[in-house]
Amino acid sequence: DSDWSGIRVPGSWEMQGFGEPAYTNTFYPWRNDADEHHMIRPHILEPDRDVRPDPPRIPSDNPTGCYRRTFRMPEAWRDMDVFLAFDGVETAFRCWVNGTPAGYAQDSKLPSEFQITSLVRAGDNRLAVQVFRYAASSYLEDQDYWHLCGIHRSVRVFARPKRRIVDYRILAEPEGFIRSEADGLHAGGRLWMDVTVNRFPGYADYRIRAEVYGPDDRWLCSAEADIAASAQYRQDRVPTANTARLALRLEEVTLWTPETPVLYRVVLTLLSPDGSGIDWEGCRAGFHRIRIEAGILTLNERRLLVQGVNRHEHDSRTGRTLSREDMEAEIRCMKRMGINSVRTSHYPDDPAWYDLCDAAGLLLF
Repeated sequence: DSDWSGIRVPGSWEMQGFGEPAYTNTFYPWRNDADEHHMIRPHILEPDRDVRPDPPRIPSDNPTGCYRRTFRMPEAWRDMDVFLAFDGVETAFRCWVNGTPAGYAQDSKLPSEFQITSLVRAGDNRLAVQVFRYAASSYLEDQDYWHLCGIHRSVRVFARPKRRIVDYRILAEPEGFIRSEADGLHAGGRLWMDVTVNRFPGYADYRIRAEVYGPDDRWLCSAEADIAASAQYRQDRVPTANTARLALRLEEVTLWTPETPVLYRVVLTLLSPDGSGIDWEGCRAGFHRIRIEAGILTLNERRLLVQGVNRHEHDSRTGRTLSREDMEAEIRCMKRMGINSVRTSHYPDDPAWYDLCDAAGLLLF
């Protein structure tokens, strides 16, 4: 690869001089002509009577980008599980670590994660990625926007303990609304949590601790729960195997609204049988309740007027790639215009977008 060109990652090919962007609306960005597949190259694609879907076939002329780079694995990761994560690649890709296949994915707007523990070594490692413009998933992802390709979101290599938290679900729900003319609306709050660990030997002897901190980072409450040992069919009643279910109650909470986007911090700890912490996860949560009552949309028992906007992940300079600073600038612009809601048309956005909207006071649809 010594004579290969360099490219910024994350970034779209077409915005860096490799190929041209294609725009389509109601038809696919290629044409079938006498059963031969050809890619249409103009910037703006025009309808063609020969255009017809033919799933799962894709054009034989399928632009492909090959990436290679090295990364260094710390010695401290030797006794941990190592993961390779792509937050978004358009459209499909294969990857190799030190010459061994590590994975394949073809959903361009969802993260893809591969465990590469057996493929890496302390010191320098080589990552190779092959990105395809078209895949069978192109039939599902075709829409009214600019078609751009490449590794358009972040790529990360990270390590986790062999015994770890692998997933969690947190529901922050207000309860006991009390309206006061002097002080406004008050409510208590409940936190319902399901926390899942990986199935390592003896996981049922471990416990989960949940701690809640207020907007001022002051500790408020905590709870612990056992990890279920066996699978259950009714997850609405009891947690399934390798999952702990916790519930906490706060006497009074500040409600989350677009005008007052107050967030609480939740810290989850995996406890060993001797009570020591061996893994941690955390997130922020806001207490709010959205309902439709008598045909009226309400937020925290008050009528909600949706002042929304559609949003594509797109920048005139960088294409599909947006930095955190770009997103923050977008949100500031929306808030200045009185926007309180965003429709992510028509795909999952960068994971960072959701946290930024929570903190700024934007509802997501």
